[in-house]
Order: sequence, then structure tokens, then C-alpha cells
Amino acid sequence: MILPFDPVTMTVRCAIGILLDLCLLPETLRGGDETVDLRTRLTVHNHAQKRIAEAKGGLTEVRTELRTTSGGIRFHLSGRADVVAPDGVWEVKTCSPLRETPVRSHRLQLFFYMKALKATSGNLLYIDPDTMEERVLEQDHSELNSLWKVFVKEAAGLVRSEWRHHRELKEALEGFSFPYPGWRPGQEELALSTSKAVESSGETMIQAPTGTGKTAALLFGAVPPSIRSWNTVFFLTAKNTQKKLALETGVRFRDGGLPLRAVTLSSRQDTCPMEADRCSPETCPLAEVFEERVRGSGLLDTLLAQGAVDTGTLVGESVKAGVCPFEAGLCLAQRCDLVICDYNHVFDPSTSLKRFFAEEETAARIDLLVDEAGNLPDRVMKIWSPEIRASWLRTTAAYARRTRNAKLTTLLRPWKKLMKTAEAFLPEGCTDDVLLPPDISPPRVDSQRFRKILGASAELPLETIELSRAAARFSLVAERLDARFHLLVRSERADTVLQWFCSDPSELTKEVHSRCRSVTAFSATLSPAEHFRPLLGFAGSAGWTETEWPFPPENLKVWIDSTIDTRWKARKAATVQVAGRVRSAWNKTPGTWLAWFPSFNWMEEVAALLGECDPLVQPRVSTPDEREAFLKRACSGGQLILAVAGGVFSEGIDMTFPDLRGGFVAGPSLPSVNTRQELLRARHDRVFGDGFLHAYVIPGMNRVIQAAGRLVRNPVQRADLILLGGRFVQSPYLELLPKHWLPARVITRYGVRIEKGGGRSLPLMYR
Repeated sequence: MILPFDPVTMTVRCAIGILLDLCLLPETLRGGDETVDLRTRLTVHNHAQKRIAEAKGGLTEVRTELRTTSGGIRFHLSGRADVVAPDGVWEVKTCSPLRETPVRSHRLQLFFYMKALKATSGNLLYIDPDTMEERVLEQDHSELNSLWKVFVKEAAGLVRSEWRHHRELKEALEGFSFPYPGWRPGQEELALSTSKAVESSGETMIQAPTGTGKTAALLFGAVPPSIRSWNTVFFLTAKNTQKKLALETGVRFRDGGLPLRAVTLSSRQDTCPMEADRCSPETCPLAEVFEERVRGSGLLDTLLAQGAVDTGTLVGESVKAGVCPFEAGLCLAQRCDLVICDYNHVFDPSTSLKRFFAEEETAARIDLLVDEAGNLPDRVMKIWSPEIRASWLRTTAAYARRTRNAKLTTLLRPWKKLMKTAEAFLPEGCTDDVLLPPDISPPRVDSQRFRKILGASAELPLETIELSRAAARFSLVAERLDARFHLLVRSERADTVLQWFCSDPSELTKEVHSRCRSVTAFSATLSPAEHFRPLLGFAGSAGWTETEWPFPPENLKVWIDSTIDTRWKARKAATVQVAGRVRSAWNKTPGTWLAWFPSFNWMEEVAALLGECDPLVQPRVSTPDEREAFLKRACSGGQLILAVAGGVFSEGIDMTFPDLRGGFVAGPSLPSVNTRQELLRARHDRVFGDGFLHAYVIPGMNRVIQAAGRLVRNPVQRADLILLGGRFVQSPYLELLPKHWLPARVITRYGVRIEKGGGRSLPLMYR
């Protein structure tokens, strides 16, 4: 549990709002002020405070403290009363629509101020920021006092329960050992580095080759020191396979004698059993009643008793209880020692878990483990690069006319004008993004009002829902607008797309990292550290650990075919040569072969020349079920598999082949030259002094390394890796090859040249 608690003095020391958030279940998930943006709500709230204080002769933002004890637990609580006047305490709350009855947490917060200030009367003022309608609800002191006593007693009971669980964990740590038959090479070093980072509240980067067993080692290093500090470990990954692996590791810990509580969180959409296009608490039957159903069903106790809870179990048990699985998962996570979730749950301001990360007191009790951390800068960049499509505006405008929604029509007008202005900058036939002049900017619209105006209609077009979400993200960018953001426009088939592009997400990432107690970023590709450290928002003092390849060197034979020129200007001849090399390997050495390419276009051109081999070709677009079918066929044996480096089948997945022979990588997989990449290059020029290296070469070579990591993943697998292209033996590409790929056998027109080490005969397909 992330509640700030000192076990020595048995004291909970925190703000009253944090105690209420962590110890109270929501009575209902309906209602609230989410249809009005935060800036508007704060403005309305502050004006109301000032107006009441002036009218009543009172003071605003009065600092208060209260000490109380219940059941052996001491509470040292703090807060700021909105208004303290001669006639009592006033608490101001914004909500839309206006509430007729007060929320329990609001009443408790008001009474905290009354009790701390020894006031005998108090009022709740509700304001609808949209209509500015107000409602004053005077509160009875004796009723509030009874409600407060019950709450403090229940909060103390919860703290005692969590403290018992924590003591059991600490006692179990005394005899807890690595719950696997033995350590793989490098795992002990990984565990030690992670443990040091957590214990010292530091930042560290860890690079370890695929197959090292990073997940088990890092969790073993992070969990014990996190438990000793009564913190929570957050394991972040974008891959469902990694979520499953992390939870399985948690189960191993439990089987090894550590009564760890773990939960896997998925997105709201992925956990919703209602199959709705838009989450609407106002109409969802699972949102109507929450606390009563959770308590009545014993849902949290049932899930906690299981110890390790996956998404399927969470959804199934929540549906039985008749409550929202996503909200139930958040409540469960507050009482877990290990939370496994996506990057978005932490780094996306629209979907982040605010009860964990919104307040410094709770965020400081989080230890982050970031899987595939080399991808995090791109993910944060995409989070902060929202787009709006002209087709969304057209569909929504038609919907507004059909429903005679004049407010929506008015709201769309400045966006339609902006889109028309942007389209004028698009040259005929242009397929790249166009950077718009700095004097063109989106309207500063209260984007959350889209939801207020749209309501909860089930007839809303999908495009309108997407527009509402995008407008909210545009509003977030408007709050942070600076030189990092570039407004782009592009033509996409029959559509026009307007997008903010964030070329530097490092400060945004750093803000999140700085709030957590410790951050461990790990991946098979975090090198060079000098490149990734600033991109991850880490300080120059952040730690660095790199482990050796854990398997025998003879398991992976690395060849570089320098006779092929894979540069763009030689692509036509290279296509025939690459197809010939792959065909030769497939015919002469039957089994499973893989080939990765820097783009779909080139992959498809090569595939067209390999028709007789019936290759399994990665589709440009696929559903989760289609990807699963692709993987199943790929691992069935005897397949020639063509995929894109940096795509969904080149990293973060386990592919087990019964007859693996080897793989080809065609060229260094540099990103395509386009407006976005050139903006990144300009940014890297300013930061590093070598934009091409940092915007093109390093990302391209990391794609190569990630793809090759699919080949040898255990001590018994053996494979040949053939790098196609002369650039692989040139600087800086050669220096970026992993250490365990050397000595490299370089195939030239005159035979084989060895960069380091002894000679070796040509592979069969070259003889």
C-alpha cells in the first residue's frame, strides 16, 4: 500500500485528500466534473473562494493540521481549508452536472477542517463550471462527527491489515532466495544493480542481451528493498507477453515463500466487458453502484486471496460483483506490492493512474522498472503528438446538423477554419508532413466541453469520439507549448491530418521519473548510454550496467556480406541480390529462416521475387488475432519469414522455432528521411552535435540488434546471422555492433576477412 506510514511510530502522515483517496471506495462512478477542463475548474473555484471570503470577512487557503488516534494507529493529517469565515468553514467543489446530495469524501474533508479549526459549522458549496449554477449544502456537525469516527476507525483497520501483510512479507524475506533452479550468466549482476538503485532512491540503466532473464533478475533485485521501505514496484511494459512473464515471476516468488500481492492492469477499453465504443459511466450499469457491490461481494478480499491476479481473473470476478473491472483493478492495485501495467498508465497525462502519481507523497513510494526502455522516448513522443483529422470534423459537423446541436456547430467552427488554412500549405501530391508557420496555431478551446456538449448518446459516430479525445490532448499540449512542439499537416489518402509533433520528450519523461523513488530502465538495446541517458530524462549521474551474452559464443555465428550495397541509390540491384541470398539459404539449408527489412516497401519487393518459396510476410496492418495467427504459423517450422525491423515481430516477443537455421538483416534499418526525422536531427544537432548519428544511425542499428535478438534465446539454440550490406563494416555502424557479435566474418568478393579472431569457412549458401 502506498499510504505514507511510519511503522516505528505507527503514524500515518499525509494530506487529508490522500487519506480519503486511498481509504475510501467510490460510492458510484457516475457524476463528476470531468466534462470541464482543469484550468476552467480552477478558475471557477478560485473566484468562488475569493468571493465568499470577501462577503463573509474570511480567509482563504488556511493551513490546517490534525492529530488523532484510532485502534493504535496515529494520524497526522494536513490540508488547506478553502475559506475560514466567522460563520464557519466553507469547502468549494466544482462538479458538472450540479450535485443535489453531497459526496461522502467532500463531507469528510469539510469536517476535517472544522475539527482542526474547532469550528462548529460548515458549508459545502457546489458550482457547475459550465452553467455557473450554485448549490449550498449546510452540514450538520453531529452527523459529520459520526461519519468521521466511522471513517477513521475503518482507515485504521485498513492500515493495521496492510501492516500485518507487510510484516509477513518482511519476515518471509529472511528465508527468500532466487526462486529458479540457478542463475543464468549475468542475472546476479542485474539483480544487484537494481537492488542498489532501489535502496539508494536512484536512477540506473541496464543493458542485457535477449535471453539473459532480465525480468526475473530485476524483479528479484527490486522487490525486497521496495518491500522493506513499504513501497510499490511498478513494472512497465508495452507487451502482453512481458506482462504475463512478469506476473508468472510474481507467482514464482509466492511459490518460493514470499506472500507477494501482484496485479496486471490493462487499459480501460481492454478490461471493459460491455464492448462499447466509448466508456460512459453515466449509462454503464457497472458504474452505477460501486462501493456497496464491492463490499457486499467481498470482491477485493477474493482477489487479494489469489495473490497474483491477471486481467482475465480481474474481469471475471468484477463482472460477477457487477462493478467496473478497470476501477476494481485500480482499487486492488493500491493494496498490491507489484503492479504490472503499460507505459501509458504512468506517462500519459490523459490515462495515468492519478491516485498513484498525482501527488508527490504517493509517487515517492513508487519504484519503477521500465522494460524495453529504449522504446520509451518514442512512446512519450507519440503520447504528446496528438492529431486531428479533417474527416472527423466533417463527420461531426454532419452529426451536429442532423441533431441540431448548435453548440457543437459553434465549437467546431475554429477547428474547421484552422484545417482549411493548413490544407493551403500542402503541395499537390505531397506525401510527407509539412511544417506550418509558427503564427498558425490551434484555437484554445475548452476541449473537455466536447464531452459536455456531446453527452452520453449511444449514437455518437466513432469519428466524433476520436475528435473529442484528440481535442483534449491538443488542450494538454497548449498548456506546455514551447520549442519542442511543431505543428504539422499532411495528406493521407482522402484525408488531411493536423498534428502536434513533439521532437523532445525528455523533460516530460523526466518530470515523471523525478516524482518516483527510483527508476530502473532496462533493455537489450540501451547503448550507447550517452545517447539514451538524456532521452530518458536521466541525470548524468544515473548508473549503468551492461552484462555479457549469456550463451556459448558458438551458438550465434555472425556474418557480414559486404558485397551488397543496401543504400537507397543502389536499392534496385540490392533487391535482386538480397532475394538471391535468402533463396539460396532456404533451398540449401531447409528449416526456419527469418529476414528483416528497414521498410514494408522493400520487404514486399523482395517477397515478390521469392514467390516460389511461399514466404510468410508480415502484413502492414493486423489485428491482435491476426498477429497471433502469424506467430503460430511462424513457429510451426519450415517457414521463410519476412518482417520489418522495428516492427511488432522484431522485438519483445518470444518466437520458438523447432528447426531454426538463421536470419538475415538487410541494411542498417535507418529511419526514412522525412520532415519528422529531420526535426529530430535538428534537435540532436543542438543536444549532441551529431544529429545524423543520433537521429538515424543509432535508432537504425538498435532495430537490427532487436531483430537479431529473436534468433538465439536459450543455451541450446544455434543460428547464423547474416548482415547484408557494406555499411556494417564501416564506421560508425561497426562500432555499434554488440560485443558478442565479434569477431565478425566479413564476406568480400575475394573470400572471408576476419575483423578479430580466427578464420571460418563460408556458410553453405555462399559456396
